[in-house]
Amino acid sequence: MSKKTRKFLRNIVPEGARLVKDLPEIPPVFVAVKAIGSVVMGLAPKTISNWFTQGIGPRPYYVNGRPYLKYEEIIEMFETGVVK
Repeated sequence: MSKKTRKFLRNIVPEGARLVKDLPEIPPVFVAVKAIGSVVMGLAPKTISNWFTQGIGPRPYYVNGRPYLKYEEIIEMFETGVVK
């Protein structure tokens, strides 16, 4: 944490309060198909679109017309060896 950030927090955080360090990283529940590359390296959104039309891969969930995938289903798909 930079000096500037510490100084800023010192003015905001009540005296005696402590900042929590090293929180565990919580995986996302849903991942936008556009951002699939941030979850699985080398996997393109176009590949996911092709899987949708072929009926393979995880089930898409649509929010405002945009497809999302469940994080757990993505991981499970790669662990079970569905992807070759």
